[in-house]
Amino acid sequence: MLLFYAADQTIPKSAATPQPWPAATCPSSAKGELIPFEQVPLEVLADLRRVDPKISPPGGPFNPSDVIDGTTPGTRIIAVMRLGDRLAAAYEKGGRGYSVTVVTYVQDPATKHLVASGLHTLSGRDTPRGWVKDEDACAAMVRALSAGG
Repeated sequence: MLLFYAADQTIPKSAATPQPWPAATCPSSAKGELIPFEQVPLEVLADLRRVDPKISPPGGPFNPSDVIDGTTPGTRIIAVMRLGDRLAAAYEKGGRGYSVTVVTYVQDPATKHLVASGLHTLSGRDTPRGWVKDEDACAAMVRALSAGG
């Protein structure tokens, strides 16, 4: 069995150790502004760490397979995007059901803190190819930001 990943390459499931997994990138034509990881608001990072305390930053180590080695994170941030006063963060989760999740954030008027306002998960069933690519995650972030949630 082969696993597909964002760069249209494959790795055998029988690989004893996780292979390098390429960092996802959004095309420059994306309508939102990509935020450098160092500038991602702490509230967003804290929220993503609730998903997985060991979540890897963009381009960081990532285990896409369902073979757990105990050290390599199975979740990695793909990108964080801003459109107006809204933010969207996309992260990938490895395993048998590899998926990409997009979380949108808005500023709470009462507290002025960013709060999650929407969630959308993409899997291979959501794409014509049968697997999620970078442009799918980026397009999902733009759609979520444009739709308001």
